[in-house]
Amino acid sequence: MVPYLDLINVMAYDLHGPWDQVVGINAPLYAAEKDASDSSGRQQQLNVDAVVKYWLKAGAPAEKLILGVPFYGRSFTLATAEGNQPGAPHIGKGIAGNYSREPGVLGYNELCEMMEREEWTQKWEATQQVPYAYRQRQWVGYEDPRSLALKAQYVMDNHLGGIMIWSLESDDFRGTCGQQPYPLLHEINRVLFGGNTPSGLTTESNRESPSEGFSCPADAPAGYIRDPDNCSKFYYCSGGKTHNFDCPSGLNFDLDTKSCNYSGSVKC
Repeated sequence: MVPYLDLINVMAYDLHGPWDQVVGINAPLYAAEKDASDSSGRQQQLNVDAVVKYWLKAGAPAEKLILGVPFYGRSFTLATAEGNQPGAPHIGKGIAGNYSREPGVLGYNELCEMMEREEWTQKWEATQQVPYAYRQRQWVGYEDPRSLALKAQYVMDNHLGGIMIWSLESDDFRGTCGQQPYPLLHEINRVLFGGNTPSGLTTESNRESPSEGFSCPADAPAGYIRDPDNCSKFYYCSGGKTHNFDCPSGLNFDLDTKSCNYSGSVKC
């Protein structure tokens, strides 16, 4: 399979959830101490580090592995309010959030807003390097900027190809929880790219005129247009305004798919 794939998105999340008999954290970076007592060895495999090492041991090139991280948590309803540590028994999924509206799932934006208006106890699981929180009988294991920074550093230390997010709309994109908008995404970028917007990312330019003499016609329909002189540049036209974008290095804008593609697959 590897020779036919450019990248492999590794979904290293949903490692624990309401399908388990006890509460557990969605995407722990490492195994919990108690997992060592599992005679089957299964629990020791349910963490990000074990998942990545499995792929590497099977022969996958590190540079093709893209670590998937969740911007949501898995929530539970505890059996009793007193049993609130990872591994405590539960009776089912946690209550649904205001946006995802799915029992057992809380986006980071939902959770941080709940923590702003309600009294939640927040804890850090030092061995697994992830947070969890509880309030009365509601319990959730999730990601925060600290845990995602550690995962991004793990990617760097193990020379993996990058990070995949599931999914962006679950970040605090409005910055309503006392942080800048997209705090999770910003923290990942800070670690991966040293705090600067990476040159390889598709970003909007600050230039008023995207290309010498080029601007979207006032009556142009909203959509993407490729630069007539440079296939790696493209523009988004909207209401007569021109927004400038660059493809990552080595890619060109594909008119068929309206996305950046490998240069050999794009006719310029």
